[in-house]
Amino acid sequence: MAANVFALRKPEPPSPPDEELVGRARAGERAAQEALFRRHLGLVYSLAFKLVGQADSKDIAQDVFFEAFSRFESLREASAFRSWICGITLRLSHRRHRRRRLFGRFFEAQSEENDVEGTLGREVPADVALELKQLYALIARFPEKLREVFILHRLEGMTNEETAAAMGVSLTSVKRWLVQADERLERAKERGAI
Repeated sequence: MAANVFALRKPEPPSPPDEELVGRARAGERAAQEALFRRHLGLVYSLAFKLVGQADSKDIAQDVFFEAFSRFESLREASAFRSWICGITLRLSHRRHRRRRLFGRFFEAQSEENDVEGTLGREVPADVALELKQLYALIARFPEKLREVFILHRLEGMTNEETAAAMGVSLTSVKRWLVQADERLERAKERGAI
């Protein structure tokens, strides 16, 4: 697997910071809500896409921001907006996934594969696109918690602490699940699955 697939660039600190925007948005300022939406939409959509696939990710992203902006009072620390919104995304993605499984029992629905190529730019080499498709197929088979921790930490670049906050679990659990996810990936590499 190409080593640079997980290479994440460190983004510049946003200006104004989330804390300021959250305070203004709580006071009813629409421009602050719009700025938070624009700043975090890519993260929310990407996370939903990786959890439930392309067909539902746009709807989930919309629902996440609707819920977030109508429940600002449940956000304890304005500086934790990023983790908080990821937690909402996880919860709504779980709900959508459970609903899809329930209806799948009653209706013969074809399983949808994540269209990785459809989300990558044309400049991405074919071999990298293939590796990403194999990676997503592999992590789709991870147990739920391992998949979530891997996506949040390794693919979205969240810190261990942010990942724990988003998932509502302890830092120890995040570290343990990351080790388990890495071990699964290593075994898959040894088998030539990726």
